[in-house]
Amino acid sequence: MKLFIALVLEIPRGRYSGAYMLAAAETAIATGFVNATYADGSESSRAVLVDPFWAWPYPYGGDIIFPYYLTSEEIDYNKSMIFQSVAWLDSTKELTSLRLPNVSSGSGSGPGGGEESTRLHIFSLSLLPADGEGLALGVQFARSTNMWFEGTNKTQIVEVAVNNVGTEWIYSNHSVELSVESAGLCTVKPGVIKRLRPGDQARVQIGVENADGVIEGTSGEATIIVSGDGVKSQYTFNATFGISQYEPTYESIYQHETPQWFNDGKYGIFIHWGVYSVPAWGNSGERESYAEWYWWWLNLGAGDSIQVWEHHRDTYGENLVYDDFIPEFTASEFDPKEWVDLFVDAGAQYFVQTSKHHDGYALMDLPPSILANMGTEIMWCDIGGPNMTAEFAAEYFNSKAQKGEQVMINNRCGVPGDFDTPEYARYSAVQRRKWESNLGLDPFSYGYNQATPDSAYLDPASIVTSLVDIVSKNGNFLLDIGPTANGTIIPVMKRNLRQAGEWINTHTEAIFNTTYWYVTPEEGQAVRFTQTTDAFYIITLYAPNDTLVLHSPVPYAPGDEVTVVGGNVSGTVVPSQLLDDGALQLTISEEVKNADRYAWAFKIPF
Repeated sequence: MKLFIALVLEIPRGRYSGAYMLAAAETAIATGFVNATYADGSESSRAVLVDPFWAWPYPYGGDIIFPYYLTSEEIDYNKSMIFQSVAWLDSTKELTSLRLPNVSSGSGSGPGGGEESTRLHIFSLSLLPADGEGLALGVQFARSTNMWFEGTNKTQIVEVAVNNVGTEWIYSNHSVELSVESAGLCTVKPGVIKRLRPGDQARVQIGVENADGVIEGTSGEATIIVSGDGVKSQYTFNATFGISQYEPTYESIYQHETPQWFNDGKYGIFIHWGVYSVPAWGNSGERESYAEWYWWWLNLGAGDSIQVWEHHRDTYGENLVYDDFIPEFTASEFDPKEWVDLFVDAGAQYFVQTSKHHDGYALMDLPPSILANMGTEIMWCDIGGPNMTAEFAAEYFNSKAQKGEQVMINNRCGVPGDFDTPEYARYSAVQRRKWESNLGLDPFSYGYNQATPDSAYLDPASIVTSLVDIVSKNGNFLLDIGPTANGTIIPVMKRNLRQAGEWINTHTEAIFNTTYWYVTPEEGQAVRFTQTTDAFYIITLYAPNDTLVLHSPVPYAPGDEVTVVGGNVSGTVVPSQLLDDGALQLTISEEVKNADRYAWAFKIPF
């Protein structure tokens, strides 16, 4: 029998808005809960997600990086990581104790994210005080980024985390504005906060440009000025002035991050199309695996659980080799406009084309100058090993920046890159580092698998609810299609994408250009939250009951008009009220319930 005992910490009584941990998991992603107990006897529980200190072939990006790690026998010179993880605390109450998670299993980084044994190691814990009174905002941190606002002449983004450490709400009539004062920078686009309840946090972007004569990439002191009606605060930090060039080193390219267009885009289409689309077979049911790995499975020979060798022998005979499929990869019906029109109908904001898969067959010419001529914004690698990623990434980032383009690489090029990529899996809690969940419409294949029945494909409701769940946790959703060898997309794929797109394209404001909520991404199994500077969104993954009661401290104030987003009655006001225990109750009519499908969205305007 195994006995796991969670650690309970007695806390100096006080108001706190967050528990910040430095932690690392061992071999798999660890997810647990930080449980808080308050002086009035109430409790709160928040999920935290911690990545493993080292992983191959998809390394994670940590907050503290070490050049090696120790095994029981030697020094391993792969870089290792410690991660910062945050759990929200209710700052309207006095905290008395914390119960830290004790984790013995987690999600693997391989396909499907299957359960694996792991351990969670917590190295330090800090509590963020919220001891202000009345109107009080505190800057937790500020940083100059190497990103700029799209559509500008590289107006640099300065990011600021602002906490309401007081006891009163911030509303739009407080006219809270953030700017940067510095000898090296001029504020050209102030940041704003229109609503922030006590204990909540806002991530604010400020646009700055270098002062006359200041060289790009130099550094110096800068001060964040927070001003408003009854609000005043400032925070000084060391800033980098302007957009810097990247050097061909791990340390330099590690500072790169996903641009705002990707963070806002949320939903993309993945395309797996190649010679493997000719045999197009990966078995079905419990034996199914990736059809695009047909050549690999074939070379494993007889007796493999996928049974590709046996299928190939029975279908084509023993003398036909994989390269004999190349002439059959005709693309005779390929219509790129039809594809892109489908992606638009689906609601997708970008797409990723697999240009060369592991069988080595490229869909384009590969001259030595391909990097310089590349017109894409995403370098999506797979299975990185020994590499020269720092060299190519620095050139890629710098050459694109000179053209005014913001690009990125994933974490599969042999380095952590700009975003993580769970495969046929998703994260169960917010990860502040950007991530993108990728999976196929097929139950377990990216390439077209003719053995899959139509009924097994991801249906429209699952597409929509997956997107909503992923977005609420700071993720993007990359959904794959597998065209046939002649370039057509089978009817069930098109139908399911378009039906999901009908919902997505009529609920855009609750999905795109949103961010996650600092407090929690969800309530229970079926309610998710997103937000913007101007509004807060409540999305249910089922048709709500006659009353929807939310116990999460959503930023609703008496007098707010909650409205329906999307569907046939978009803009309709939903009766709302605060109950005696502070919960928000929405009254949902049959008309509202019947006016939508897949998911129901409601808006609290600021």
